Amino acid sequence: MVIFVAICRIRPISHEQTVEFPIQGEMVDIVAHGELGGDFSLVPDSYVTMGPKSIMAAKNLLIIVSGAGKAQALKNVLQGPVTEDVPASVLQLHPSLMVIADKAAAAELALG
Repeated sequence: MVIFVAICRIRPISHEQTVEFPIQGEMVDIVAHGELGGDFSLVPDSYVTMGPKSIMAAKNLLIIVSGAGKAQALKNVLQGPVTEDVPASVLQLHPSLMVIADKAAAAELALG
């Protein structure tokens, strides 16, 4: 199983691509307008929204982040307090978390 976790400026969301759980009607419209800027061509045929409990059950986690627009979100996720206000901050507690970020996305991180 592959889980793609998107670090967003507003709220993190993750999707497990699958063909078993079709998303139709209003949900597709909400996803297209809220997550994908209204571009219906970017809406996957189906996906499952997963919460922190499901994600934390994974043996290994990999986050890949790019772009300056994600820098503050990445800092909040990795170096801020673990809080419900930043749901992905719980990833700090995972025993096997790997992060790959370009320089722009990592610009706000305190590295040392």
